[in-house]
Amino acid sequence: MTDLIKKLNSSEFVVADRVADGLIDEYLEGKYFEEKFNLKRIKNKLSYGQGGKPYLDLVPSEKILIKMDDQGQHDLLMQVFESGGWQTISELIPTMLDPFRVYPAFYVSAEEKFNWGRKENFVSPSFLKEISDEDFYKIQGVTQKMREEIYSWYETNKPNRASKGVLF
Repeated sequence: MTDLIKKLNSSEFVVADRVADGLIDEYLEGKYFEEKFNLKRIKNKLSYGQGGKPYLDLVPSEKILIKMDDQGQHDLLMQVFESGGWQTISELIPTMLDPFRVYPAFYVSAEEKFNWGRKENFVSPSFLKEISDEDFYKIQGVTQKMREEIYSWYETNKPNRASKGVLF
């Protein structure tokens, strides 16, 4: 087992602490996913700007769609996107977006200029990989603690936001 961990730690795709946590099966599945979609798992760090606003360094992937079917899930993802400096294709900040007014469930692309809508609305949806928000966070290295800090900042500083379902 130790030899396997050493071998996995030497791989360019592995984040050492994930292997140390015993997530070898996740890594082996993830390697195929990362190679196919040209993604590498990253270890992200939360930084803070003016007023304590959280910032992340997110890596876009034009081949990924994130499935949304819950308002709270969507709100947190939009906070993470905004912390990463991402905007909609129409250059709106993510927390100004509430697609639940239009769709009960929808997809969000994992790009700096992201789009949202039904799966068939995306160009070549068969070439896109559908993932959960949890998988997106794992790939991006956004831990539960980081999400809690981001959520806390938005609840304190931007409590009335469209992504939360608040109407203006």
